[in-house]
Amino acid sequence: MTITYNHFLKDAYNNCKYKSEYTFKEFVRSRNNDPEFFREWLIANRGSNPDMKFVNSIVKTFINYRHAKPRAMGYILADLQRNWKIQMPLVEGILTAEYWLNKLPKSKTH
Repeated sequence: MTITYNHFLKDAYNNCKYKSEYTFKEFVRSRNNDPEFFREWLIANRGSNPDMKFVNSIVKTFINYRHAKPRAMGYILADLQRNWKIQMPLVEGILTAEYWLNKLPKSKTH
């Protein structure tokens, strides 16, 4: 089973005992500055076999929240597969920089 980062954020916010003291936007900002929270999301997805839609969500998460460069996405996905046991789908070139540089909009590749 997979859980997107945004869904993971929403669940964490809804279960936060200090929810009444923070807006969702403030909560997101605080969690994005917490590497342990990001690690917890990866742990929640450990051992999963995501489809390509979820892989695209992972890529978007790394680019938008971790400020990863598209050319690094092949390396990042390979690392997730190796260290977090998140098995990537069999798509030709998915673990290469060229694949993501060609797939993502030009505005995201710079």
